[in-house]
Amino acid sequence: MPPVFLPHALAMLAGLLVAVIPDAGLALEVLAVVSGIYALYVVGSRGRAFLTPSGVYFLASGVFIGLAAHYLHTVGSLNELPVLRDWAVVAFTTTTATAMVLTGFSIRWKLHWPSRADLHEAGERVVPQAPELFWVIAVSMVGVSQIPQVRALNITLATAVGLAGVVMLVLVASSRRVKMRWHGDIVLVAMAVVVPLVWIQLEFEGGGRLTLAGMGIASLLAWNLVRPRRIQKVAVVLAIPLFLIYSGLNRLEQHGNRDTSSKSVLTSGEGLSSMYGPLDTWTELATVDRAHLKHTEAGPIGPRYGRTFLNTLFLPIPRSVWEDKPLGFGAELTRILRPTLLRQNRISEEHSMAALINGEFYVNFGLAGMVLLPLVMGWFLAVLDRAHLRLARSGLRTVDDWWRATILVCLVTSLGDLFWVGSFTFMARGGMAAIMAWAVWRFTTRRQRAFERRAARSA
Repeated sequence: MPPVFLPHALAMLAGLLVAVIPDAGLALEVLAVVSGIYALYVVGSRGRAFLTPSGVYFLASGVFIGLAAHYLHTVGSLNELPVLRDWAVVAFTTTTATAMVLTGFSIRWKLHWPSRADLHEAGERVVPQAPELFWVIAVSMVGVSQIPQVRALNITLATAVGLAGVVMLVLVASSRRVKMRWHGDIVLVAMAVVVPLVWIQLEFEGGGRLTLAGMGIASLLAWNLVRPRRIQKVAVVLAIPLFLIYSGLNRLEQHGNRDTSSKSVLTSGEGLSSMYGPLDTWTELATVDRAHLKHTEAGPIGPRYGRTFLNTLFLPIPRSVWEDKPLGFGAELTRILRPTLLRQNRISEEHSMAALINGEFYVNFGLAGMVLLPLVMGWFLAVLDRAHLRLARSGLRTVDDWWRATILVCLVTSLGDLFWVGSFTFMARGGMAAIMAWAVWRFTTRRQRAFERRAARSA
């Protein structure tokens, strides 16, 4: 085995050995440590000073597997601990296998991030300059996303337009902060910070805490793309406990509990059920009694042979146009595992459960999906990393580079969603924002190039 694969193989072996620890509670704590260390290793070792998209994905694995295993042992699980231990090991094993596939594609495609010194010595690194009117288009998109008529027509599209605009503003700010030449630059940087904060306040109404975290990490990745520093990776890691405290306290305050301290959130996981719940739900989904499923509104659990991924492609179609449009996978999970609560109206009809990316591949392809998952996700992350590497080397010299960076950062905002629940939520958030950015890119550059051609012919 080439040495580059060795750390991933050792992590996989360590995860598999967890399954033979007799004390299931101790095994979950060991898995928490192994998963956390492994996530930090991938983030730190990949991309040199650059924070890579794959690093964000594996950081999410450390939260939704590592921290989740710890909290489920602490607060209790719906499943028996030995069963939870075994399926948590499966989730971690597929994660390390994904990293091995990613490494294979990285070797094949020669994905080697340059150091900052390399870029400067080669004369490749320049001070990025935002295209003319780029920030104006960004502010306009954020404004359009808040128009009541647009939100009433399709709230998903409206949010996607706003998210793309916010990402563009962050990119503008990251370029201006490198070399501020006049007070107007300071105004633009301030606007690119204030507008995203205002947008988040408008969109973030107690739910969607992962959206907020994804936006924060993606913003740092955007700044890191323009001016890479290793300390920025450290900042991402250190921000995780701070965000967990904020999320837990926020959720508890919504339920009228204002007496909980930040210490109890971190030690007892109060208010963090949506963070550690998906690992529990994944275990329940993989072991649920098939006879029970005859009484659900969703019908047989699978195999569905990719149907949930196909349903994700229907997301842009408004339900007002297609009343019987298939549900997203998270909403289907609710009907599979909690149908009685739906009938009793104890939870919303649109309530979505999360069972990690493993749950979606399992529903579609059964246990064979656990083999397919690393292949698909390893390739997908390699594609994102290759796009990131090209942008890192380019220095964002052209208008097209700026739009490509916007699309990439939009996708990064939802890589946590992808690991958390699967393709539908990923598409509903970052995926749709990337599509909106692509559409605006093509529309604006096509008009500009047509004008330039007409001017050249007249001259």
